[in-house]
Amino acid sequence: MRELASALGIGCGSIYNHIESKEALLYEFFEELFDALYVQALQIRKRVAARQRLRAMVKMHLALQACMPEHFQIVESEWRHLSEDFTGARKRSSFAL
Repeated sequence: MRELASALGIGCGSIYNHIESKEALLYEFFEELFDALYVQALQIRKRVAARQRLRAMVKMHLALQACMPEHFQIVESEWRHLSEDFTGARKRSSFAL
């Protein structure tokens, strides 16, 4: 949080005026990534024939990784640090394609 506050040019304590907690910030990164995956997956489901859908999903995923590498790194390394409140919210809002 100190590094983030420093990069934003604000004091470490004042960052909590903008962010509820470290966990809330982490959850925002997760939501942003999963929302992008979901929207693009829905588009593929609607527009791509079933036989080409898997290939399109993989291409979309790789393209998103190129555009949002930090999000993927954070999700991969930090998901274990979310409490049940946050992981439960993700499970309840997860989607079926």
